[in-house]
Amino acid sequence: MKWRERATRNVQIWDSCAKEYEESIVCGHPEIVRYEAFENDLVDSILFHVIKLRMRKITLIDLGCGSGRFHVRYGAKTTHPDNVPTADRQALCRLQSGRPDLQYDSLLDRHLQAVFGVDFSEAMLRLAAEKLCCESGLGTVLENRLFLDRGLAQEFIPAFPVDYPVVICMINTIGIFQGVEGAIALLRHIRDLVEPHGGIGIISALRQERINPYALCNYESTMNVSGQPKWLEAENGKIYGKGYDIRPERHKLSLFNESYVDACVYDAQGRVVEERLRFHRIPEKVRYVQETGHIHTYSDYYSKWYSREELCEMCDLEWGGAHQWVPAERVDRLRGQMGQIVLLGDPDIARLVCMKGGSAS
Repeated sequence: MKWRERATRNVQIWDSCAKEYEESIVCGHPEIVRYEAFENDLVDSILFHVIKLRMRKITLIDLGCGSGRFHVRYGAKTTHPDNVPTADRQALCRLQSGRPDLQYDSLLDRHLQAVFGVDFSEAMLRLAAEKLCCESGLGTVLENRLFLDRGLAQEFIPAFPVDYPVVICMINTIGIFQGVEGAIALLRHIRDLVEPHGGIGIISALRQERINPYALCNYESTMNVSGQPKWLEAENGKIYGKGYDIRPERHKLSLFNESYVDACVYDAQGRVVEERLRFHRIPEKVRYVQETGHIHTYSDYYSKWYSREELCEMCDLEWGGAHQWVPAERVDRLRGQMGQIVLLGDPDIARLVCMKGGSAS
């Protein structure tokens, strides 16, 4: 199946789980929240390195922007409360005062020209617009400095010329981009966006080498989003695919890597099917996931956790030697344990990140 055909199929999956994904993963699972906080700080530091070294107008392009995490972040950091309508000011002030990392930054305001985001899920983009307009007081900035587009990341073109592009693809978005073909098409497109302007691309991916315990625990904790993983077997022998809502009793953390999870199972009408059902890991299927990086569920969800070798091989194919690989835990030992970073393009900026640990590939 070609990657565009896979994308069409995946749209339905992500549209159906968008709200649950936002609540249970983006704002819910402690280890995902921690890793995204690391990514936020990483992108912040790269933007400020670009400002310091290049003194150029930056355009941030978020490929697979989901519910607009970076739109809210950089909308808040580049918008002074005095510059929004009175009706929005309270929401923006509340956001900035509650999050010191989102306070107005005049330097970033002067240098960040625009934030573009593209996603193939209309439901995700609706969540992003809702967060910007209703929760953050940034509605007047939308379509002014912040832009949301529906489409394929591999085909996105900014609406106006850019000076210095910073292209990001975060939280393993490359792993859900329609298999290896889609991932290679994504890398090729990042090169097309970055190279003509001397910009930089940043990919944050989850590592196959960290599947046990991180992927196992994460997916077992969030079955209400992605469904029953194929390495789990219910004690009653049944398979709960599409049409079932499986809600684990608690978040499983990597430090407590039990081989089972307890959950309540509901049908599509919200009626209880199993009040407390235990799911056990199947050892041979766990080994398959660890050896291949392929994450499958009975609800047709798919993700890939690439190994360092696989990711660097794809980058070599599309970028040659113009990229650097960094184990995320060497940049941030506490928050980056399950990830890896690839920096594409501007060697001076990439070198500053890699100074904390990593290697040229």
